[in-house]
Amino acid sequence: MTAPDVAAPGRGLFPDDLLRTCISCGFCLSACPTYQDTRNEASSPRGRINLMRALEAGTLVEDDVREELSFCLGCRACEPVCPAGVKYGALLEHGRDAVGPARDPKLRGLLLAVGSPRRTRLAGRMLRMGQLLGLHRLAPSRALRAAGRAAPAVAAPSAWRVRRTVGPETGEPAALFLGCIGHVMFSGASHAACGTLATAGYRVTTPGEQGCCGALHAHNGDLDGARELADWTVRSFAGTRGPVVTTAGGCGAFMADYGLLLGTPEAEDFGARVRDYSTLLAGRPLQTAHAVPIRVAYQDSCHLRNGQKVVLEPRALLAALPGVEVVDLPSAGRCCGAAGTYALMRPDDSMRFLDVKLAEIAEAKVDAIVSGNPGCLLQFRQGVRRAGLDGVRVLHTAELVAERLPR
Repeated sequence: MTAPDVAAPGRGLFPDDLLRTCISCGFCLSACPTYQDTRNEASSPRGRINLMRALEAGTLVEDDVREELSFCLGCRACEPVCPAGVKYGALLEHGRDAVGPARDPKLRGLLLAVGSPRRTRLAGRMLRMGQLLGLHRLAPSRALRAAGRAAPAVAAPSAWRVRRTVGPETGEPAALFLGCIGHVMFSGASHAACGTLATAGYRVTTPGEQGCCGALHAHNGDLDGARELADWTVRSFAGTRGPVVTTAGGCGAFMADYGLLLGTPEAEDFGARVRDYSTLLAGRPLQTAHAVPIRVAYQDSCHLRNGQKVVLEPRALLAALPGVEVVDLPSAGRCCGAAGTYALMRPDDSMRFLDVKLAEIAEAKVDAIVSGNPGCLLQFRQGVRRAGLDGVRVLHTAELVAERLPR
């Protein structure tokens, strides 16, 4: 079976090799959440790739494909099951870039806010002030109000800074990536990762001029902005040694593909260094303390699972902690509906995917939900509040590890 040819001459919107890779076999259908939700061929990876081919050939225009590209969660669950090795995540980014960056002012404002470390810190100060004043109650949309209620307290500006270098002088080197909005809203995860890595014997360096990795821009149709931020990130880690450690699955998977995005040897080398936090500690001897038993459900970050292929390590790390029983929910490997900005832009669709998981959580009677991605954490915090699951905590993997290690 061979891929249909893209009609000549083509508009040059997509790298030709990406479009031609798909052989339309249909293996992706069973893995795709939106296809399983609608049973609509156009809402499958295969269907969307055919829409992109028609857009490239000029037989469809941007308005004909924009809705389906927006409906896609971008979870990349189709990639591990694809026998042809289609890089669907990269195709989706080019597709959204081709139909034009999102025009929604909320999204434009978010992408602008994370465009530099200085603007990110300013946005953090504004978020903190808004929380103190309760301004989220005045948000114009239900999705924004729900996100405001569920968001953790934004740390004071002084708490955003992770110490520049920490850990034993002779420890294995590692460089910690903080990110942008994830670190502003979940700075506790960054601090927990830094502290636990140092406790485990790593010498952790945190470059001071780093900022957004560009994932939000790429996923929302601004590849030029993503390339600029990716180049900035590569340069900000120049001179550091060891793995580049991330606490956000979406960021990590995007950074690991910098070579594909930028096409430079420096970007390729940087991408090869990117590691998720859990992979550095899984299987490593840790000095732990006795702790109260706790049942936790681990929710996969889609990009961590499908992009970086990290599945077993976080579960093994959690299971090795004293008193921790890891419960695998039936849908743990399926998208929770957060999907970057998806919960903000398509709240009804997002909640539909989340509700399946909330029902499983209630039935499993877990004490906590653990994930390795800030977007998933925010999604579950508003979900457990909405479902009335009192007492169910939502924690980053590093936060639970930090709780179980001696202080």
